[in-house]
Amino acid sequence: ILEIAEMEEQVEAYLLRIQMQGKVRVCWLEKGRCASMVTSSSPLELTGKLHLVRDVRMTSARLGALLDHEIGTHFLRAYNHHARNLPKFPEINGSNDWPASGGALSGSRGGPEKVARPLVDLISEEGLATLNTL
Repeated sequence: ILEIAEMEEQVEAYLLRIQMQGKVRVCWLEKGRCASMVTSSSPLELTGKLHLVRDVRMTSARLGALLDHEIGTHFLRAYNHHARNLPKFPEINGSNDWPASGGALSGSRGGPEKVARPLVDLISEEGLATLNTL
């Protein structure tokens, strides 16, 4: 189980490896249940805060998986979108609605209901983040 200083060292080594040093900083929370990634942007740059809970200690392997999930997927996606001046959830044909495919996100009868595009993008991003974590 890593101590807090060891966790911070692993985060810095991870950021150096992916060439994002100085772009994300660790913020320690006194209370909470899980880690999270928060981004802030200005016209010139995007930075991130990786929220870690002080009382939640983990192994190096678990922290590595968490870094792949939060930084390796969420932050890098936001960073790439920002660098290309793209919105987080782009519109399709001027609409934020996406036709449901008859699956779990559509109406209970599988009809032509629409789901909000941000919901679909969020589910897709979390799916990719989960695969990146494995």
